[in-house]
Parts: sequence; structure tokens; C-alpha cells
Amino acid sequence: MTRCRVVLFGDPQGIPQLLASLGGHADVLAIVQASIRPGQNAELQALATEAQAPLLVQPSWRDGAYAGFVAGLKTLEPDLFVINSYAMILRPDLLGVPRRGAVNIHGALLPHYRGANVTEWALINEERTSGVTMHVVDAGIDTGPIVAQATVPLDFTDTWFDVRQRINEATRGLLADKMPAVLAGGYEATPQGEGRHWPRRSTKDGQFEWSLPLRQIYNLVRALVAPHPGAFWRRPDGAAATLDRWMSLAELAALKADQLGPWRYNGLALSPRAASPGPRRDVANAGIEFDVLDAGGTTIGGAALTGIDCYGGSAGATLRGCGEAADRAASALGSFLRDELRISNLDRVETAC
Repeated sequence: MTRCRVVLFGDPQGIPQLLASLGGHADVLAIVQASIRPGQNAELQALATEAQAPLLVQPSWRDGAYAGFVAGLKTLEPDLFVINSYAMILRPDLLGVPRRGAVNIHGALLPHYRGANVTEWALINEERTSGVTMHVVDAGIDTGPIVAQATVPLDFTDTWFDVRQRINEATRGLLADKMPAVLAGGYEATPQGEGRHWPRRSTKDGQFEWSLPLRQIYNLVRALVAPHPGAFWRRPDGAAATLDRWMSLAELAALKADQLGPWRYNGLALSPRAASPGPRRDVANAGIEFDVLDAGGTTIGGAALTGIDCYGGSAGATLRGCGEAADRAASALGSFLRDELRISNLDRVETAC
């Protein structure tokens, strides 16, 4: 059987996955780097040298060198373009070069997560699943027919870095399963339905106001942890204060109270106690402890939200005290849950008289 002649487009993460999936059953004619990512040159050059293929750089279509780039690819007479984690669009003139078109590996589930920074958007939107999609490339952005998909779960404590690792594993499995058929030209593809395109995020998109619900701030923070620039707010003097690591709901509640003061409900104030970073994220969101203050600011007791389940929409409470004071504190906790965590069910209340 004639070996498939391929050109690979990608970054230092995507190209190794593609090379491993070829299994020696294709001829790599070239590896292409995006000109808008010059910092990737050294790593990609090393990969190209190992693959015994030239490293080419795709210019902007407005660049005078673009026509020569397209002409150079035509002289290679490729059968197929394979794209994985690539930062530039392939225009129709470029897509017309390979005899059998192009396939792309998109790190999200199509058609609902087209575009850029889709893992971050999925966490901000609090999706329960994400994944990877192999699709045929057409003139649109992530709109071509779907060849195959693999799904991964998203947990409430995940950061974008956790999800990226999970998607990388799913990508390796998908490539191992589907690449032989793609190289042989024996795959089927299903047209996409209606979807949504998500825009590329910039550093300024990480800014938030503390007036937002705590749950919304939490999702933004976990979507932008380092090495992303992080989420940030502006101090009164205009200086940016950045949160670039995972933080529990309890930590963020304490920070919000520092900025806006305690939560006030029915003549009581809930003042969250300072929380240290939790060593285990699987349990670190389980609770928030509060001092309960009267209208004059005197501490009259304590309370805690326990077993917070944002996905399940429930939580419990433990209260110091009983009687009317405990009832008022429980009511205040219920209001906090609704306002800040969008949870309406305070289904377990324990009191310690």
C-alpha cells in the first residue's frame, strides 16, 4: 500500500502526539510552525530534525512571503495535512494543497466549543464534560465534519491545567485509534450541527469585580491559574491584585469579606474565618466557617457550611447555639448559599447547644 505523505501543523505539545500516532506508516514531508509563536522555534526544530523533515514557518497571509510558502508546500505534493494544537488559520488556498484535504485535532467537544481557549471557557461556564474532537478542516473555524470524539469529565476542583492533562491523554488514545484509518483514507465523517464559537481570551479578560457571586469568581480563578496570567481585581489605588493559583471557596470567601465586609442578613453578619490553602483539593471545598455577629458587630456565635456540593446543589450547616439565634443563623447561611453559591438547598442542619 502506498504510504501517506503528510505535513504536520502544530506546537511543541501537539507535534509529538502526531508523530507518535503515525507509527512509521506515513512519510512526514514537513513540520509547520505558526509565525505568531516564534518562541516555539527551538523545540519544533529539534522535533523536525528527529523526524528528518524540514521545519517551515507559516507567514501571515498578508505577508509577502505567504505566496511562496503555499507554493513550496505544493511542490511537496502532500496527501494530507494533519493539525494539532496550532495557532493559525489555514485559508482555502492552503487547504487546497493536499490531495486528501486536512484533519484537525481540536481540544474540546464540537460543535459547542469552537474557537480558542475552549478549556478555559468550559471551566468558566462550569461544564461537566469536555474532550477532544478529530474533524475534517473546511473554510470555517472548527466547523468541518466530525471524524471522532473522546469525552473527559470535568470536576468542580479542576483547573485548566488538570483538564489539559486529561485531554492530552484522551488525544493520545483517539489518535492511536483513528490515525491508521485517516492515513489510509478509510474514515467516515459526520457533518456538525449548530454550535458556538468562543473568542480568544486576553489578559484583561481575567479582571473581575468582587460584587460577582463567589461561585463565578471561583470558576474564573481555576480557569486561569499559572502559567496563565491569573484572575485579578483592581485595588482602590488602581493596582492589580492577581490570583494565579487554585483557591478554595473558603479562601475566596475570606478575601471577598476583606474587600466588601461581612454578609448581612436579618440583623446578623456572617464573617468568614481566614482559610489556609487546602493540601487536598478533593476536600478543600467541603466547608466555610463563619463568625456570627450581631448588629453591633459583637461575635455571638459560630456557624459553618459543610458538605458543599455545588454540582448537586446542596449543603449542610453546623451551628453553635440553639433556639431563635440558631434559626436566624441558619437562615443567614441559606441566604449566603443562594446569593454566593447559587445553591437553594440547605438540607442538613446540626446544632450544638
